[in-house]
This record gives sequence, structure tokens and C-alpha cells, in this order.
Amino acid sequence: MKKQLSLAMAGVMALSLAACGGSSASSAATSTAEAASSAAESTAESTAAEGDVLDQAAAAAFAQDVTLTMWGAEEDQDLLREISDKFIEKYGNYGGKITINLGSQSESTAKDTVLTDPTTGGVTAIGARMPLIAYNINLDTPNVEIASAIAKTIRNMNGGFRYCKAMGVRLEDRNLAQVSMNLTDFTQSAMYRVFETVKMEARRYGVNVLGSEIVGLVPQQALLDCAAYYLQLEGFNGDQVLENRL
Repeated sequence: MKKQLSLAMAGVMALSLAACGGSSASSAATSTAEAASSAAESTAESTAAEGDVLDQAAAAAFAQDVTLTMWGAEEDQDLLREISDKFIEKYGNYGGKITINLGSQSESTAKDTVLTDPTTGGVTAIGARMPLIAYNINLDTPNVEIASAIAKTIRNMNGGFRYCKAMGVRLEDRNLAQVSMNLTDFTQSAMYRVFETVKMEARRYGVNVLGSEIVGLVPQQALLDCAAYYLQLEGFNGDQVLENRL
């Protein structure tokens, strides 16, 4: 049963993601769909005749009531809602009632949540994204509330940069506050643009930026974009970097 659910869910998620764009944050919700038995029987018969493997699996899986749970980042809830609605629209006519519960789950705790009861993990979705940049900006204050207020201003879930996740943290060993960020698409939410916005918002609280740091790897183009901005380079491109031509 779980293999059938996995196959059906993975197929419609792939189709839905191909047709969907970005989306903003929304609260967790529940979608339901219920089909008449007569429609279910005719659909199942035609599906079997066509020999479509995905639909055959769905016909077997959704002939009875099924409850699914989709976890995702808070800012992806609208996208998950669109995917779940398309899933129910496509597979909600096999006789059973499909209920999809949506919930917010951070990447850092997702594994622990699943491992609390591995038997419930019937579907695994794998996707690709732009390289993530872990970028932090340090402030000359130990007041983490200021860092949190700035993070709230710049992050996507509160109307800030579309591809910025941010929070305020306190660095105890340095006695200062930090705006800690994940930039999930630097081509849309550039590092220099986020940096300048944090500097501007910090002035609101009489605070200065001490410096910033990159944790882990960073795409070369992200740094070239920063250089082009701060040096006000005209007509500059990556082909002018010596190392790129060797």
C-alpha cells in the first residue's frame, strides 16, 4: 500500500512542481475530496484498460479512505496547498476519501520528526534547488531582540526578500547579536542587497554592522555580483576573471 501511495504521490508532485511557480507563506491547512462510487468504478475500469502504471497504483491505493501528511517549510505552505489540491483533483475519484494535512517543518528537525514513527513515512519527495548560501551578519550589540526584529523585516515569511530565511541569534562567546540567514536563491535575493538592507535597518536601532560571514561554500557568481555592485563595475561579467579563463 505504501509503495502504491508513494508512486502516485511522487508522480503528481512532479507534475505539479513543473507547473507551479514560487509562493509565499501561509498557515497549515487541510484539503479533502470525496468521490461517488459510480465514478470511482468507471474510472478504475478505464484506468486498468489503458494500462497506465501510475493510475493503476492510484486506483488500488485510493479505493479506500486515505489520510496523508505533507510537511514543508513555512514559506512553502502555499505551494504545498497547490500540490495537494492538484493531487486530490486527480486522484479523488477512485471511491475513497483523500485527506491531506499540511504542516510546517524545518529542515533541521524533519529527520527527528519522521523517526518518531518511521512506519508512517510512506512518501519521500526529493527535489532540486539553487545552491543555498549560509550568510550571517554580526551587529555591535548583544541585544538579540534587535537582531530578531531585523530578521523579521528581511525574511520572506514576513514580507521581506523572497529567498531569504532569517532569525536573530546571540553569540555568547563574542557578546553580540547576529542576523543568521539562509539565502536560497542568490540570483533573486542578492547577498549585497540583503547586506545593505540589514545595515539600513540596524541604523533604526542605533546599531552598526561589525562584519559578516559565509558558512560553508558559496557560488562564485554570488561574490562576483557583490564585487560588481560595490565597485560599480560597468559591463562586467565572469569571463573577465582570470581564473575562469585558464
